[in-house]
Amino acid sequence: MLSNTLPKILIVDDERRNLKILTNLLRGDAEVSAAKDGEQALERVKNQLPDLILLDIVMPDMDGFEVLRQLKQDETTARIPVIFITGLSSPDEEKRGLTMGAQDYIYKPFCPEVVKSRIATQLKIARQTKQLQQAMLKEKMSALGTLTAGIAHEINNPINFAHVGASNLEVDLRHFKEFIFDLAGEDAAPEILESFTLKFEPLQSHVDTIKDGTTRVKSILKDLWTITQNDGIEKMSVDLGHCIQSTLNMISTNFLDSVTFSADIGKVPLVYGYPAKLSQAFMNALVNAAESIERKQKRNHPDQHGKVVISCSHVPGKIFICIEDNGDGMDEVVQQKIFEPFYTTKKVGHGTGLGMSIALANVQEHEGDIEVESILGEKTVITIILPA
Repeated sequence: MLSNTLPKILIVDDERRNLKILTNLLRGDAEVSAAKDGEQALERVKNQLPDLILLDIVMPDMDGFEVLRQLKQDETTARIPVIFITGLSSPDEEKRGLTMGAQDYIYKPFCPEVVKSRIATQLKIARQTKQLQQAMLKEKMSALGTLTAGIAHEINNPINFAHVGASNLEVDLRHFKEFIFDLAGEDAAPEILESFTLKFEPLQSHVDTIKDGTTRVKSILKDLWTITQNDGIEKMSVDLGHCIQSTLNMISTNFLDSVTFSADIGKVPLVYGYPAKLSQAFMNALVNAAESIERKQKRNHPDQHGKVVISCSHVPGKIFICIEDNGDGMDEVVQQKIFEPFYTTKKVGHGTGLGMSIALANVQEHEGDIEVESILGEKTVITIILPA
């Protein structure tokens, strides 16, 4: 999860002296790790994603350009900022590195002030970019929530009219049927009464269809209101069972062919907070679980039906909401990075990487926390912890 830890910097250089100089220079300002060649660097990155890489260009077997190329090809590592280390100063070399996606160059012999300044600049740019994009997305989501709530409100009135009209029509139809049968009298031929019954059956069926449809729309509007309402500045008592079920109703229809959702919520204490923000946290976690299942199915388990199980428990002062899936699971690196803004294992353009970071932010706003346990290829358990 997110914390105010030192930035992680990986130094890649085949010269021990350079590794020692840079490590000593950055000690105290960053959590530094080192790799002596390109192959070792790529292996280190798999085990723990750094916030920045200092990468030597001239190395045996695999030079810095090839390491950078492989980093940029991997969706997991493509967004890590890279600063090249070089003793050369060729304009063509600089152009090649920047074109490939390097952020900057540091030249040998090292000037401590320049090294620190350029590293600080790139870390600041990366941090501010994330903050700006996150702020823009939250603003768009807020606007979308307001728009959705407004649409739901506008639709609610005509749907209520249709629902009440269908209910009144059902009553009138029943009275009309009674009137017809009274006219026929008790001595009417059975085949005539049967004919009347057959005539009324499709009419009642049409009324039932209308009522089922309007009831479903009313339920959707209620769930939309729960999820997108403007909570304002005042907290309120939140029924987690209702909050989770409303969210589940909203997303489950998107995964009917691949996932079965089940909820054992039981009776848990109320939470004092913002319903919409809690619903958004539950939604993001549930969608992540369902999408993990679909990735596993597409890869090599097309016949395995996915399961997402939501359960709740509590002890004095705390409530635990567990969301367990039998999807793709996560390795240790992904588990470490899952709450970082804009971190995603999806293809570029297929995900913002903000789902779980927003979920964590919303839960932390309620003085809660989120824990993750996962086994790669088998399952993931997301536990949302809230104060009762």
